[in-house]
Amino acid sequence: MSAQRDIFVGRTGQLAEMHDVASKVAAGEPWLVLVEGESGVGKTSLVRCFLRQLDHFTRLTAVADPHEADFPSAVLSQLLHRVDPAQRWPYPLLTGDSPGATPFAVGGQLIGLLGELAARQPVVLVVDDAQWSDDLSLQTLLFAQRRLWHDPVLMLLAVRRGEIEARESQLRSIARSYERAMQVRLEGLARSEIAQLAGEMLGPDRVDDALVNQLQTRTGGRVLYLRTLLAEVPVDRLVNDGAVLISPSLSAAIRDTLLALPPDSRALAQALAVLAARVPLRSAAGLAGLGENAVLDALEPLLRAGLVEWSPHELATPIAIRHAIQLDTIYAQLSPADRQRLHAGAAGILGGTAVWAHRVAAAAGAPDAELAGELESLAADEYAHARYAIAATHLRWAADLSPTRAEWERLLIATCLCLRASGSMNRAIRMRQDLESCQPGILRDVALSAVVNTMGEADTALKIGYRAWQAIQAHPDPTGLSRSVGHGLPAIFLMNNDSPTASEICRWLLGTGSLDPVGRSGVRAVLAWATFVTAGPRAALRSLEDTAGQGEEIGPDNIQVIAVRGCLKVIDGQLGAGLADLGTALGYAREGWPIVIGRRAWAYTRWAWFLAGRWEESVLSPADAGRDAESYVAWYDLPYESLSRIWVLAARGDRTGAQRQADLIDDSARSIPSAGARFCGAVARALIAQAHGDHERMYEAVAPLRDASEGAYDNALTARWWLPLLAEAEVGTGRLREAEETLRRIGAVDQVPYLRVQVARLWAAIAEARGDVLAAQGIYHEAVNVEPGPDDAAFYRGRLLLDYGRLLRMTGRRRQASEHLHAAHDTFAGLSAAPLLRECAEELARCGLHAPRQRTTYTTQLTERERQIAHQVATGRTNREIAAELFVSIKTVEYHLANSFMKLNVSSRRELRDLIQKEEDRVVDLQTPSLRGRSGSDAGVPAPRAAHPVD
Repeated sequence: MSAQRDIFVGRTGQLAEMHDVASKVAAGEPWLVLVEGESGVGKTSLVRCFLRQLDHFTRLTAVADPHEADFPSAVLSQLLHRVDPAQRWPYPLLTGDSPGATPFAVGGQLIGLLGELAARQPVVLVVDDAQWSDDLSLQTLLFAQRRLWHDPVLMLLAVRRGEIEARESQLRSIARSYERAMQVRLEGLARSEIAQLAGEMLGPDRVDDALVNQLQTRTGGRVLYLRTLLAEVPVDRLVNDGAVLISPSLSAAIRDTLLALPPDSRALAQALAVLAARVPLRSAAGLAGLGENAVLDALEPLLRAGLVEWSPHELATPIAIRHAIQLDTIYAQLSPADRQRLHAGAAGILGGTAVWAHRVAAAAGAPDAELAGELESLAADEYAHARYAIAATHLRWAADLSPTRAEWERLLIATCLCLRASGSMNRAIRMRQDLESCQPGILRDVALSAVVNTMGEADTALKIGYRAWQAIQAHPDPTGLSRSVGHGLPAIFLMNNDSPTASEICRWLLGTGSLDPVGRSGVRAVLAWATFVTAGPRAALRSLEDTAGQGEEIGPDNIQVIAVRGCLKVIDGQLGAGLADLGTALGYAREGWPIVIGRRAWAYTRWAWFLAGRWEESVLSPADAGRDAESYVAWYDLPYESLSRIWVLAARGDRTGAQRQADLIDDSARSIPSAGARFCGAVARALIAQAHGDHERMYEAVAPLRDASEGAYDNALTARWWLPLLAEAEVGTGRLREAEETLRRIGAVDQVPYLRVQVARLWAAIAEARGDVLAAQGIYHEAVNVEPGPDDAAFYRGRLLLDYGRLLRMTGRRRQASEHLHAAHDTFAGLSAAPLLRECAEELARCGLHAPRQRTTYTTQLTERERQIAHQVATGRTNREIAAELFVSIKTVEYHLANSFMKLNVSSRRELRDLIQKEEDRVVDLQTPSLRGRSGSDAGVPAPRAAHPVD
């Protein structure tokens, strides 16, 4: 009996490849294996055979279930349920009870746990039927896989083809893009393998060509179908063409098998199909009405037929139907009365959340006001604890059990609002037709506007949103609606370029006094963005001050305001203060608190690091955005995520890396066109062209943005990026009048250092292009003699010094030119900005001087990952803290740290810290050159003319 179930034939090539991968994993390389094939082709058998042959690995396994796809962390909970709770305790997000946690945050903790497990022996994580995984679990696993660098972890995902095409395509794309990934595509068994399987199951003397021919014809080599036929259909029926043939469908074969079972075996199989889970044998027997002795007799035929999987050596001796097709077929054979009876019995046997699914199934679609009321109460408690996705599931069940149309509509609308809160808009989109069939009303329109907006129908979303807002204003007591309206409705107006209405709704919501702290933070954040669009960053920051309550500026409940305030400060040039806020918000995000603006907070952080000259942090920040970034980055954030990496890559001359990120923006624009993708794509192309001095391409990239609406949300977010680029392109292509108009459009820049130096340089370039050399020198003179402050933009100041030095050299002032060119060279050397370093060297050569020889630094000796970890060591963090900060394992930190010690010839963390700190202090000095007090500097250079304002 057991030996027959363990029979495995064929797949020798695939097994050999998988074991080769396992050897690499054991040696310290993380790998991803994707096994895919049609239903019944033998994926599960292959995986089980592989695991049986795998020695000295910690096995974490799960089987995804379509019934649990709405439950965040369902698969993760299965994978980790055998891990010692004491070992999981330091990782609270892995308990599955962290509502709202992002894959980014949960993945960081999963990496930590896997690192600890892998320190003892290699780990293999197996998810069967991965196409049905809940989103949080799958995105978390894929994020973790991308961040495992030197850890013996094998992730094995088995995917059934033809179930969820979008999910299958996503997994294939990831497997193709990941350098340590292997795809195993299974087809039916070959003829020789069919003969071998038949010989093992029937005995070699009963197998001949006629039997093998029939098996191949009827099954196409699908393993599950073969096993079923060989176990239950007499050989003479299989080979006798004159006999009545069974249906060639697998389901028909399973039905025949079921009918041939003894009554008690059939009852046990039916009970297991209703339970649809791996349960203790005692529980299954109780539901089937079988005693202790009877259940063992009933179990034998099920095992022989290959219908169930039993683990007698485990605690509680769990049992389950082996394959989803078998389960579905057995369940389909149940009469409605038997289904109701068995589901009602299951509800009495099982505990936890499964009880509710069985109670709903037992109701069989008949109205049940009492059960609907219980489900609604359950959902209310879940909503209060931010378990929005599960609350939505229970509300939908309650709706379907409601005795009246009015109740059904009310609960359906509440379901959609819960889905909006959870971010599970794909589920809400599937409910659009039902929503549209509901009677018009405020909450229906609030929910429907969110659905159509997610689908990209901006005009329809606004039309419905306006109708909802007008109805709210006319409502005699609208305060009770505020919780359902939340920041979602004003955000729709904000995203679709009606900031005044967004502001109006936000102020009304705040005025109701009925929002909880989390809700207030979200609404204040939307109000700040809307104010920014209409009045600029300073006004937006004032709005946050004006709406602040006592103690509201601290704590994770206020993460939305902290994140938005950080972005606004950076846009306003307050780099230090902005980075402090963003650091706080991102710290809360790592603990599992979701940020509404998502990865844009990271994007603005990287941009601020670029401006502040902290390029190593910008380049080496965690959570790389690769081709599989969609596994953890929302579609509307993807363009900003990729653009944020291009500034440093382009400025350092890494055209390949910059172009790769630009391609990702183009990919996102093709899949889901958006204003954000349009603006970010234009800026990306302009930055790449700028790094190569190609003003025509710069102009082609950003000129189409000139007509963008001033009140457009994405335009406001990006205007201070693309307007200076457009002005530079216009100067470089001789469009001087247009360049002047563009610079005036930027507005006042006196208190925004990163804009002040850019605008001064461009006004000087315009004067120079017109032949007014004295005016150009005057503008340069005034700009370079502004003492750099803590928020100065090193890169742009370096460009100012380079252009001024070039002009001075061209007018014969070589001594003064050399001082500015040396200062620019020092700045670009500190930043490793290779293209501009070359320009400085060329200009110094024209002055008859040699550029300073570049020193070998730790940044040139270490790889990117080694620099990333060494930089963290310099901040004083421990290995555990570094691992948590960078979303890697402790082993990865130790591996790269050892390499760094050897390359830099240091023997302790203190020596490494001192070396790096000394080097970074030097870089800071180089990036902030002051020319004041230098002998003869700028002698005889006139002051700027008023006709060419720097303001």
